[in-house]
Amino acid sequence: MKKIQKYRGEIPYFIQQNCTDILIYVCSSYRNLEEYFSVLKDLFSIPVYALEVREEEESISQRYEIFEFFKRKKKAILLLTLDMFLRKYEAIGAYQVFQVGKEYSLSFLKETLEKYHYRRNYLLEKRGEYSIRGDILDIFPYTDSFPVRIEFFGEEIERISYFEIENQKSFQSMTEYKMYIDNNNAEENLLTFLKIDSKKHKIFFENVELLSYKLEEMILIEEKEEKKKEYRKEFETLYNFGTEIQLQQFHYQELENFRKKNT
Repeated sequence: MKKIQKYRGEIPYFIQQNCTDILIYVCSSYRNLEEYFSVLKDLFSIPVYALEVREEEESISQRYEIFEFFKRKKKAILLLTLDMFLRKYEAIGAYQVFQVGKEYSLSFLKETLEKYHYRRNYLLEKRGEYSIRGDILDIFPYTDSFPVRIEFFGEEIERISYFEIENQKSFQSMTEYKMYIDNNNAEENLLTFLKIDSKKHKIFFENVELLSYKLEEMILIEEKEEKKKEYRKEFETLYNFGTEIQLQQFHYQELENFRKKNT
């Protein structure tokens, strides 16, 4: 395993310089992740994604974000914390297709949406919600910027369109709409899920001692022995295939020299 010493302030620039394809960087803290992400997003043109533990209702959408990251298969950066690296990801399944003129059972669609973690609400407020009011089915997909309104006549779809949440006005009618859903429960680790090639793609992680401490914390909390073994195995994979970044701190003399040069 290779080791590189860097100051924390250098990291976004180091990441940008080393990103020739897909680059994965495991941060030792949420603070570091947020700071790196902010600098990379504001100063550089390379697509950058950040995965961290969020509110429960947003956790499913993370799978789609990471899937979008992988779909590029080009120059892109993924920042994440250790817990997000060690977790398993469900493979994303097929589309649910809606077509004008075709018949669908509203009760079946309701069961399907709830099976894939959509929550019912009278009026949509955020991704992952759906609403049924009479012959109108509203869905806010995890993968779209706007909610979709599907209007039925009996069981036949009469109209499909996007709509604005604020004023409920429909726009951009379409004859067909495809929506991602999970159609299996197959779980894979992150590197397998993204089909990461350690010879082609770059993986960095910072402060192995701190990450090791966080690993032991996760193992201590976890009740299932099988999960504990999986955590250790994934951490070993990270350690063997990644490059460690040792974050340095400025020493007093270095700060003094810097101050003298700039006064």
